[in-house]
Order: sequence, then C-alpha cells, then structure tokens
Amino acid sequence: MNVGRSVRARASCCETRFVDLWAPWCGPFPRVSPVLEKLAGELAGRMKLIKVNVDESPNLSRRFDAQAIPTRVLLKDGKVIARQVGAAPAAVLRSWLTEKLPSKTSCDHSVSAMAVHIYS
Repeated sequence: MNVGRSVRARASCCETRFVDLWAPWCGPFPRVSPVLEKLAGELAGRMKLIKVNVDESPNLSRRFDAQAIPTRVLLKDGKVIARQVGAAPAAVLRSWLTEKLPSKTSCDHSVSAMAVHIYS
C-alpha cells in the first residue's frame, strides 16, 4: 500500500489536513487522541484529521521529519503550514488549530471530519 497516496486520497475532499503522527507506546497518546477526535468533529468542514501510527508508517514519519511523538502537522495544498510537537491540553490544541487553520477551504461541508488510521 502506498501510504502517502492513501493520505492524499482519503483526505482529498478537504484542502487542509491535520496529520497526527502518533505511536501506541507514546505516553500522552491515550489522553491526546480523544481530544483530537473531538476537535476534528468541532472543526468539520475546515480540516480532515488523519492519524498515522509512525511505527507502522515510518516513511510518513520521515517525510514530516517527526523528531518526537506526538507530532501534529497541518497541510494546505500539500505544504506544511504549521507544526505542533508534544502533548498539550485541549484548550491549547483548540487555540492552535483555530489560529493556524485557513479561514476558508474548498471542503464539501456535507462531509464530516474523520479519523483515518493508516497502516502500511
């Protein structure tokens, strides 16, 4: 499976993608993951949440130069527009996202944000 192509294909309905690079062994993962999924629902129509297990998709980890886990990357038109590393409280993540997300996208607003687990 071409994981990079899968990321693009599964998020193609929205220009802005929120890539969460995580690992099951990462201490903050159990606390951060539900927060990200909630935020994805709240910001449906502005972004797509794509969850990438770095152990199972090391090429994407390298592509986004993830030096620490968790790392979150916002992509617009295939380019990194923002990066956030480490665990953060829900309020900080919400503020970061709303500040960094472009105000307008070409998303189909009838499609809600979804978490996509991608495995190679």
